[in-house]
Amino acid sequence: MKNTNNSAKVLVPLTAGLALMVPLFLGNNYYYDIFIMAGIYTIIGSGMNLLLGFTGQLSMGHAAFYGFGAYITAIGMKSYGLPFWLCVILAVGFCFAMGMLLGSTSCKLSGIFLVVVTTGFNTVVNLIMVNWEFTGRSFGIPGIPKPDWFGSPMNKLQYCYLVLAFVFLALFVSYRVVHSKTGRAFQAMRDNAIAARSVGVNVNKYKLLVFAVSAVYAGVAGALYASNIGYISPTSFTSNVSVTIITMTVLGGLGDLCGCIVGAVVVGVLMEALREFGDYQLTLYGVLIVVILIFMPKGLMGGLRSLYRRLCSLVSRRRTPAKQEEV
Repeated sequence: MKNTNNSAKVLVPLTAGLALMVPLFLGNNYYYDIFIMAGIYTIIGSGMNLLLGFTGQLSMGHAAFYGFGAYITAIGMKSYGLPFWLCVILAVGFCFAMGMLLGSTSCKLSGIFLVVVTTGFNTVVNLIMVNWEFTGRSFGIPGIPKPDWFGSPMNKLQYCYLVLAFVFLALFVSYRVVHSKTGRAFQAMRDNAIAARSVGVNVNKYKLLVFAVSAVYAGVAGALYASNIGYISPTSFTSNVSVTIITMTVLGGLGDLCGCIVGAVVVGVLMEALREFGDYQLTLYGVLIVVILIFMPKGLMGGLRSLYRRLCSLVSRRRTPAKQEEV
């Protein structure tokens, strides 16, 4: 445990410093956008990790919250001239309320039944986006402005650091939640909800809370996505996007705070790297994901940790005979 804490004290500042340095060497808008999308995926993946990784609840409706954040920001900034920060606050409040509403179903449902309900929720929200004139219908909303930075719109480099700030905040909140009484209650629910109730854990309250918090993460990610891309449409918030969110969470490692970062980066880079294969992009993407999970069933972080332990064990075995010879 002591060695783990010491390594974390070194790795966390090192990783944060590396993340702060990367945007300075990207050079063009294409790589900036990949970096920004990786950050946005990390935020939304952190919320899904709290929901799925730490409480065991599977939701197929998080693309809807992602869309709520995007549309609230787009409409607020373009149609009403609201500042970006106010739009983010509105998105947070709305997504929290809708998360509580959707979370109320999880108090009575679980497993495949919860998946069906949340999929239906996502489908209904997407249909509203397609047919409601206020959302631009299927044409979407173009011309979404960038946040201001001292009176002028942010450039891509500045936006990278804005996204990084939200990523650090999301990870810090996740860390504080997981290493608190609430986090212990989440994990007790995941392991055995009946046993958790028997020791006084209010399972229904924590189910509502985790749904609301994970919805907020998705709403913030949607707000950042809309103001970066400058155009949104309902096709960006279908159930397929919910599948992508779950995929990056599982791929990184369920119940692992670092897993959402690794999963988001790998998914973001893979999608772009395979884009040149055209019609075969999704097929190759799926095959690679399956291969990774076959060889690393606990996700990439679980596989990397297992590899690290094996290397340490191998090194210690080689050192032990040398010490015995000296004696």
